Amino acid sequence: MAVLQLLGQRLIVKYLYDNHGSPYFQMRVLEDLFERFGRRKKISIALRVEDGPPSIQVQRLAKNYKSLFKAMRNDSSLSTADEKVAALALLQSHRLKVGDGNIRLENWSGESYPDDQPHLDSLVDELIETSRDRPLNRVEQLALKALKGPLPVSLSEVLAVYFENHPKGHDRTYIKKVNGYWTKLVTFLGDVAVETLTREQAKAFILNRLDTGVKRSTVVKETNIIRAVITKAVRELELSAKNPFEAITIPTSPGGESKRREAFDLDEHRRIIEEAQSTGDDIRMIALICALTGCRIGEAVGLRLQDLNLAGDAPYLRIQAYGQRSLKTGNSERDVPVLSLLKEALNEYIENKLEGKAKVLFPRYNNLVEAPKADGASASVNKWIKSLGIQKTSHSFRHSIISLFREAGIPRDLWEEITGHSGQRISDGYGHSVSNAKKLNALSSALSCLIHK
Repeated sequence: MAVLQLLGQRLIVKYLYDNHGSPYFQMRVLEDLFERFGRRKKISIALRVEDGPPSIQVQRLAKNYKSLFKAMRNDSSLSTADEKVAALALLQSHRLKVGDGNIRLENWSGESYPDDQPHLDSLVDELIETSRDRPLNRVEQLALKALKGPLPVSLSEVLAVYFENHPKGHDRTYIKKVNGYWTKLVTFLGDVAVETLTREQAKAFILNRLDTGVKRSTVVKETNIIRAVITKAVRELELSAKNPFEAITIPTSPGGESKRREAFDLDEHRRIIEEAQSTGDDIRMIALICALTGCRIGEAVGLRLQDLNLAGDAPYLRIQAYGQRSLKTGNSERDVPVLSLLKEALNEYIENKLEGKAKVLFPRYNNLVEAPKADGASASVNKWIKSLGIQKTSHSFRHSIISLFREAGIPRDLWEEITGHSGQRISDGYGHSVSNAKKLNALSSALSCLIHK
């Protein structure tokens, strides 16, 4: 194992060895597989600079050989992707690579003449010997196929490519969501090759989702993710395939369109504000922020203390991306005015509910390492709203605020800056965006029917 020095720390990189100044991958062969590897006790492969950082290369090779060892033991748990990497490792163990079966030596006059592919002899001899005892397994068949060219990329393989090239590729919440959508596709179609996907298969999958009672809006979300995954795979892996989910029509589900979210009526809105003030814990504070600003749950949950600017005549919340916290759209980055009622509630909450070293407004849902847990907060807020006898969800806050803006005659471009529907960059300052004072006056006017200024 290689020992690296980094920032004063000694790091041991498994499978990486220094062979007289040259980096090598080395891995022990399992004892019961010695015979299969010509009684070799270890795999040793020189690493090339052009293949990337040695630490990355050895981890990739280790994965391949672990899959190969499983295949040699006839492990039924191997996935299609595992079988493929095992096949490539089998080639590599014989000093071969994809496409080597197309190489023929000119003017060959060796012992095995007229054989002009002596570089294949080791692998071919092994597989001939194996076939005398049993039929070649899937991995061995794939290895032979790979000698002629690249193996097809299966659906189970492309998610890794998508996450490697996506800004949220390390966000566990996002990974879990995308995995859920993708698993439904693979379960329905099987782990087929990406290049074999057809428009008819895409349509059949969508119809199946609708037929099982899934709302059209949910199918649209799933399809958008699936389309993005395939597009990324085709681009990054340079596949000669079209995306069958591109510009596809999502028909109306058998049960009709999903029900449009209703706004809270004034009595419901007032009650939520009053009840939220009376308790003041994190769930009620999240609800109060949404009820008095029209912010999305995720925007409220992601607030840090440094995003609160409560001093001065025009206090505001700064909604912005940071770390693993992203925003729904580019227009979502903005300053949101804070009414005096919310300002007082926030100051009281910070003083009485937060510890002195807190850096975020809602530590239960935001640890500044992972993406804020908006789904968990949303579920809790919705449960609380229903406990009040109101059969609506937190999504209704934005609809309510927008309705109040319209009824108060607030210009659309002004309320869109407050709700994050129109383009506004924080860096614009007062040059292009509306001043915080003007936005505060607009919000105060719109919500005057709910509370006193």
